[in-house]
Amino acid sequence: MQKEINIKIALIDDNPVHLKHSRQLCEKAFESRQIICFIRTFSSASDFLSQMKNFSPDIAVLDIEMPEKDGISLGKEINQYLPECRIIFLTSYIDYASDVYETDHIWFVVKNNAEKYFDSAIDKALRSIEEQNHSKDYLVIKTKGKSEVIPLRSVLYISKIDRKTQVVCDQGEYFDNRKPADLIPEKYLNRFVRCHQGYYVSLKRIKEIDHEDFVLDNGVRIPISRTFSKTARDAFFARYIL
Repeated sequence: MQKEINIKIALIDDNPVHLKHSRQLCEKAFESRQIICFIRTFSSASDFLSQMKNFSPDIAVLDIEMPEKDGISLGKEINQYLPECRIIFLTSYIDYASDVYETDHIWFVVKNNAEKYFDSAIDKALRSIEEQNHSKDYLVIKTKGKSEVIPLRSVLYISKIDRKTQVVCDQGEYFDNRKPADLIPEKYLNRFVRCHQGYYVSLKRIKEIDHEDFVLDNGVRIPISRTFSKTARDAFFARYIL
């Protein structure tokens, strides 16, 4: 009996043979998990973008080399306009393995290894969706005699400034008298990476590593100190490996 979960999937590839194969991979993956899925196929980035207002997928499987707009550029737009969509890159070219870190994505799969790795990518995407569906994650910031609830997904980074802790979010900044490690509940510590003596950065908001900095999805650069370099880099790359 199929589970009552309705997953919407977008497959974008300019090659009709590859597009058909991607569909077969998805159908096989969801059938084996007894999960209902609704799949739409698109032959170009522009084709998908023109339909995005009417179709918001939970998972998007993107080819990278496409005319007009490549898959990485498309991935950036999906990150911006459909931030809850999980992206899986499915490409023929291993050379793009580092370039995809310009986007927030679940997995990078080379097409000739798709039979081996595509299932793992789907599993990771489904886990992410399940976590979100059951998530009521937030931080409680105590400042000036009042408490404010901040959605965890909006937090960019937390830093120590003098005797206060600064919490920088999409909607602005807040200050708390507690230390960063005391402010973050233990169950959420794995959502952050400590990359400097006074910095805890949200792993989900990191777009790339550039030399000795993390670059966040809003362009802000956060330094990585030598002390925390290995653990910070390991945590970043572990996001894309089961």
